[in-house]
Amino acid sequence: MKRVLFVNRPDADERPGGDTVQMRETARALRSLGLDVEERLGPQDEGTYRQFDLVHLFNLQTPAFTVVEAEKAKRAERPLAVSTIFWDFGAELLISESRLWGRLATLTGRPLALRLAQRRVDAVAVADRDQMRRILALADVCLPNSEAEIPHLRHLTRDLRGVRVVPNGIDAKRFDPSRSLPLPAWASQRGMASRGYVLVAARVDPHKNQVGFCRAMQGYEHPIVIGGQAENPSLVEQCERLGAIYVGRLTGDDLVAAYGHAKVHALPSFRETPGLSSLEAAAMGCAVVSTNAGSAREFFANDAEYCDPRSAVSMRESVERAWKSGPKPTLAARVRREYTWEAAARATLAAYETIA
Repeated sequence: MKRVLFVNRPDADERPGGDTVQMRETARALRSLGLDVEERLGPQDEGTYRQFDLVHLFNLQTPAFTVVEAEKAKRAERPLAVSTIFWDFGAELLISESRLWGRLATLTGRPLALRLAQRRVDAVAVADRDQMRRILALADVCLPNSEAEIPHLRHLTRDLRGVRVVPNGIDAKRFDPSRSLPLPAWASQRGMASRGYVLVAARVDPHKNQVGFCRAMQGYEHPIVIGGQAENPSLVEQCERLGAIYVGRLTGDDLVAAYGHAKVHALPSFRETPGLSSLEAAAMGCAVVSTNAGSAREFFANDAEYCDPRSAVSMRESVERAWKSGPKPTLAARVRREYTWEAAARATLAAYETIA
């Protein structure tokens, strides 16, 4: 096996997310291991798939696209790996966004409401779930980012096979706390001190919950900085009305500096697996506040604070604890040692060797 084709959703660069970073960085690290890896976005034809020894698709959460490409790859008789990047948070989202379901959760208790909401989500999303099951059936190996992700895949199908966990990673050379980068201009212009603000680095999106977080943190004594691509200006406006500072999308050294001068990084999403920005911020020496919905505990254990993204009290208290205690002393070194793209590439290559 020498040639591998990576394929992801058509808008992975226009709307970059964790899957975009995972694809690009895994490809780079695999090349350093001697593989010829080509990255493509959008639909491919069967003839293209036949030119490669193995096909690697990304993202179960775009099933209408991914299932078509999976079927082409198998018609081309190529081994197929799928990075699932999946967490079934539909029931949580339904309860959070619907007043009716929220009221039901209050009356019946959250566990029962979640079971009922899951049935509702499964019934409404029949086509998507069928496509996801088809992708999993076609895959020769599935590559979730954590052990905690596997039960969500098994909820889709009991016939899950060929599962190999490939944890997410960071670029340890880039996200190095010993790098001396100046305080970002947007911070110095507003009189912020180094290690004097709370940063939320993520695409501005309802699922990332920036508005709910800003509402919870309204009036907090330290600045709340929101950095990330925003497709919906109204979300930014709501955050700013609640007192947060929006600094746009952060890339390159601007992102590294933003982490390096933040005291706390918060990611209060409705789910993360575990959240690349949490790993990057941890590597740069931030105290980490993570959502409790997802696989973050598998990565951070007791070295992070966890918040309930549906609870303003939980979000605020977790930030206050993180600010008071500061970063855990061994976290940055542990993340930079254990969770790198080089480690992810080695795990990916080992998975390839089971099917090719």
